[in-house]
Amino acid sequence: MTTKKDAPEAKEAESRFSALLAEMKQERDELQVKMKLGENELKDEWEHLEDKWRDLNRKAHAAGVKLHAAADAAKEAGASIDTAWDLLLDEIKAGYKNIREKL
Repeated sequence: MTTKKDAPEAKEAESRFSALLAEMKQERDELQVKMKLGENELKDEWEHLEDKWRDLNRKAHAAGVKLHAAADAAKEAGASIDTAWDLLLDEIKAGYKNIREKL
């Protein structure tokens, strides 16, 4: 059950997640342009990251970025919803960094 005390936490988590998605979208867009101009050898790696990006977006939209409800459920289960999202975001970021370094 969400309490008034939990509401600021949920809004902060939702804001943080939205900012991370925006940052990753910008990185993705920049790399996409470079990929069109760059190496064909990176296509497989790029496609793998694109699959993860689509999965991340599908999950975010399916959740309606209603992290407060998910955070409440995670608290009850004794888990952290942020950890799962952070792992996926970190994996995509690392892949983008790797491609950027190779271009």
